Amino acid sequence: MGAAPKLVDLTWIETVPGVLAAPATQQFWLLWTPAGKPVLRPCGISIKVRSTGYDVVWNAASAVVDYQDRLDALQASMADAIAQRARQDAYDIVVDAQRAEKRAAAEALWAKTVIETRRNIDRQLATLGSFMAEADRLILERLSVKETIYQTDVDEMTKTLRRVEIKSNRFARDVAKVVRDRAPLEWSEDTIVAACRHMTGLDADHSSEPNNVGWDGKDSPWGHWCCASFGSANHDAAVGVARKILASYQDTQLKKFAS
Repeated sequence: MGAAPKLVDLTWIETVPGVLAAPATQQFWLLWTPAGKPVLRPCGISIKVRSTGYDVVWNAASAVVDYQDRLDALQASMADAIAQRARQDAYDIVVDAQRAEKRAAAEALWAKTVIETRRNIDRQLATLGSFMAEADRLILERLSVKETIYQTDVDEMTKTLRRVEIKSNRFARDVAKVVRDRAPLEWSEDTIVAACRHMTGLDADHSSEPNNVGWDGKDSPWGHWCCASFGSANHDAAVGVARKILASYQDTQLKKFAS
């Protein structure tokens, strides 16, 4: 078998003795034209169809003696087109690499977004869960266990938390309107926080049923808001409101805190 033909950018692999094959490239297709085929075929070049594309096949037994000279002449006649194709191929490689890099960066950013979204949902449920409207809480609970997070889910979470934020801010603006018959408790701040959390923990039904357990109907929304606001920018306001609304329960449900 003669030396493997030098033909554009083909990389040959011997398939059987005397037969080489290489995946067809864009540069090769510039030669495989009505004008080029009569030159290529006597040089032992043919095309083989594969399930995933095309192979260029070189059969040494069917090649003329001066195959390389003929191939060189053909390539010289198409030099400008081949060079342009080579430049385009090189450019495509760079562009593909840049696109792959951007995709990788976008995927990494999205993975980070998903992690932050899940953490934010869990954090908001833990701090504001009891204060949220049931519909909003159910939305976040559903998203918190969803296996795959999409952009629409992030948007839904953002809208839901915005509704909760608006509701919380409305309460914060109205703290001065909270007036109760009994004087505010003078307990320590830690005791106030603990007592408020205790009452809210007993008020899972948001005072939907009169059972003398947890907050009454008037105090329930404020009690849940206070618990959700402890440790936030509204902490001091929440403690102040809690001192007022807890006073009504110091002789009943909060006796253990008074001692």
